[in-house]
Amino acid sequence: MRPSLLFILLTFYNLAFSQSSEIAQQGKDEKEKATIIACGPWNPMPPQEPYNIYQIDSLPYFKHKPLRSNDPEELQLQIKEFITTNFDTSIFNSTKFYGRQRIIVRFVIEKTGEVSQIQIRAQYDEIEHYTLEIINCLPKFVPGKLKNEAVSVIYPLPILFNPEPN
Repeated sequence: MRPSLLFILLTFYNLAFSQSSEIAQQGKDEKEKATIIACGPWNPMPPQEPYNIYQIDSLPYFKHKPLRSNDPEELQLQIKEFITTNFDTSIFNSTKFYGRQRIIVRFVIEKTGEVSQIQIRAQYDEIEHYTLEIINCLPKFVPGKLKNEAVSVIYPLPILFNPEPN
C-alpha cells in the first residue's frame, strides 16, 4: 500500500508542477512578445530627455550671443570662450597641482535655459569646487529645440590646463 500511495503523490506533484511551469512559461512568452513589439525595428523607442546635442534640431546658445549656424563646434567655441575668460588657472599654481590637469564636466541645459545636473570629475577637490563655481556662472541659454519644442540637452565639457608651479 505504501508504494502505491507514494506513486500517487509523486504523480499528483508532477502534474501540479508541470501545469504551474506551463502557466509561468506562457506569461514569460507574452512578456517577451510585448517587449519585442514595443522595441522592434518597425517601432523604435524615441530618445528620452535630456537629449544629446546631436539628436536635436537646433542647438542651445547664450541668450546674448546667437549662433551663426547650427554647428556644435560653434556652441563649443561659445562655452570655451566663457570658460577661458573666467577660469583663473593661476589659483592652482602650486606644487600640489603640478602637471596637466584634466576636468570632465557634464551638465544639462534645461528647457528654461538654466544649467542644472552639473557633474564634475577632477583629480583634486579644490579644482572641482572652483569649476562648479564657474559653471554656475554660465549665462542663461536659449534652450535647444526638437520639432520646434524646447528640450533639455546634456552637454559634455572637457577642460585641460597646465598650472605652472611657483
